[in-house]
Amino acid sequence: MPIIQLIHGEKRYYFDYDMAKRLNGGKQMRNLWVIPAEKHRTEHPAEKPETLLTRILLLATREGDTVLDPFMGSGTTGVVAKRLKRNFVGIEIDAHYYAIAKARIEGECGDYPAVNLFAGELPFGE
Repeated sequence: MPIIQLIHGEKRYYFDYDMAKRLNGGKQMRNLWVIPAEKHRTEHPAEKPETLLTRILLLATREGDTVLDPFMGSGTTGVVAKRLKRNFVGIEIDAHYYAIAKARIEGECGDYPAVNLFAGELPFGE
């Protein structure tokens, strides 16, 4: 199971509290998130939902920040990072999954349509 950590109490981290409230209808976001299941976009058996990674990156990074995924798998983190105008570094040991991830991420490098995050276009759940 992957470990996703947003550090609390350390002065060198970034957490966008205003964004958290905006994504949660003006209320303080809880530490238990309900994220709807999504159909896998690749054959990778442990693909993460884009909505989960979108939420994490919006809360923990700024545009232009660099996101590291040391277990890149099918590249979902890289796809979302590019979509949100973050830099991305991914590491994957399996050549087959690396090729899938590379193709997906390169597909995001073109123009991407704007998404209104606050009009319910992304199903973040509760």
